[in-house]
Amino acid sequence: MPLKTLAEILLLAAVWGASFPLIRMTVPEFGVLPLNFVRCALGALALAVLLAFQRRRLAREDAALAGGLGVIGNALPFVLFAWATTILPASYPAVINATVPVFGALLAVWLLRERLTARRGAGVVLGVTGVGLLVGLGPVAMSAQVAGAVAAGLGACLCFALAQLLTKRHASHVNSLTLTFAMLSAASLVLLVPALFFLPTQWPSTAAWLWVTILAVSNSAWATARYMALVVRIGPVKAMTVPMLIPIFGLLWSAALLGERITPIFVLGTGVILSAVWLVAMERRPATQ
Repeated sequence: MPLKTLAEILLLAAVWGASFPLIRMTVPEFGVLPLNFVRCALGALALAVLLAFQRRRLAREDAALAGGLGVIGNALPFVLFAWATTILPASYPAVINATVPVFGALLAVWLLRERLTARRGAGVVLGVTGVGLLVGLGPVAMSAQVAGAVAAGLGACLCFALAQLLTKRHASHVNSLTLTFAMLSAASLVLLVPALFFLPTQWPSTAAWLWVTILAVSNSAWATARYMALVVRIGPVKAMTVPMLIPIFGLLWSAALLGERITPIFVLGTGVILSAVWLVAMERRPATQ
């Protein structure tokens, strides 16, 4: 894998790793549904301004596809992760997010007819092991509520993986900025009416608006567009090394912004996940037959 691509993977993981503490900092003031409506709407608005200068348009035949991807890849996982973050520390959803490649590698066998090589399979096993170390031995005691939040996070990861594979299979021809704009627009439309029923009782603070704007523009709009382009360029399975790295940056951001504690288990889990990333991302043999 070229050094430039590896640098892009690290940058995307660092940006997306900040999503979880940002959600944790804003969801109490906005609420789950209003937060994600604002997040998607502001992200779509930022891309609309950019696309206006580039004069790009989405073909009519691709509109329905982009709308479906917006529901699967944005609206559903954003809501699931935001709800999980109301129960779990911000570092936990960041760690759970690393299961995206696990779902992706398995779904790719079905949707893309990709071969699950021994090397890639070992990477999947190591990724699961690393996530298990970080979640299972963490400071939060397991309960029915915590289990529900973890399940919601896993559901979000399944949605992310499915959206990425569908993008590779059906939307590779669509410009990544245009596709991301359409996806975020569709997600905001889907979330609009539900969000109206759960509006916050008080207007969110200026700081909360600042954080959600950063979340929308950098994490939802820019990073998603770059990632969609990466999926098309190197394939969804290798691109999913980004979410495998997110726990590392998510825990670092959570420690810096929220004061969450980094334990020895974090160091051990980080090493295991990095090994998994190396196995999946550095494979040189073709993964298709």
